[in-house]
Amino acid sequence: MYPDPFLSAHVVLYELCLQTSAYLAFFSWIFHIVAFTALSAVFCQIVSKQAVGSGIPEVKVIMHGFKMDNYLTCRTLIAKMVGLTLAMGGGLPIGKEGPFVHMGAIVATLLSKITASCQYSAFFSNEGREMEMLSSGCAVGIACTFSAPIGAVLYAIESTSKYFAVKNYWRGFLAATCSAIIFRFANFFVTAEQSGKCKSYLFISGMMGAIFIFAHRHISIFRQRNKVFKMIFKNKWVL
Repeated sequence: MYPDPFLSAHVVLYELCLQTSAYLAFFSWIFHIVAFTALSAVFCQIVSKQAVGSGIPEVKVIMHGFKMDNYLTCRTLIAKMVGLTLAMGGGLPIGKEGPFVHMGAIVATLLSKITASCQYSAFFSNEGREMEMLSSGCAVGIACTFSAPIGAVLYAIESTSKYFAVKNYWRGFLAATCSAIIFRFANFFVTAEQSGKCKSYLFISGMMGAIFIFAHRHISIFRQRNKVFKMIFKNKWVL
């Protein structure tokens, strides 16, 4: 499933309503976002609550040796896929990196369980092999998001911060490269050709992102050090 058709329908519906009334257009725009967000939340709540959130913290916890129930199951994978598609189709400004890493880890776990039932079950049944598969799954998730195999392998190393076996380098790189190639090939059929006019916006967006991070850092430091802000936000954690 690809969210672009939902966004296109969102714009088309807004333009049709705008020809009738500005209030109707405003309502259609808000209703689309609320409806798809609600559908995403309800679906994850019913199918698998573990699909909520990015999933990266939970995957890191699992890779450090702790067991978390129902985080790497087929139900969670389905809820993650459908929930992410609906949320992005609604226009929410959320990234795909975390969910794709979580989905890659789930697929790697499911493959481990499937291969454990073959005649070479001893090779896949030990905990070390499971961690290797999880690491490769995380690399595949990053590669499918950014089409960057080298960056995906570096992330796999980062996610297994305790140690990373040298023999896993080529495995993770091979898995990430194959996934990046397939992603680029599949993306060719669903993504329209982009204009080169937006190159100037890349620089502008990058500068605005850097300014936002700079301002957010100084505002956070100010809130932590200012006595008035400490009194205001002391018992109001939501703010």
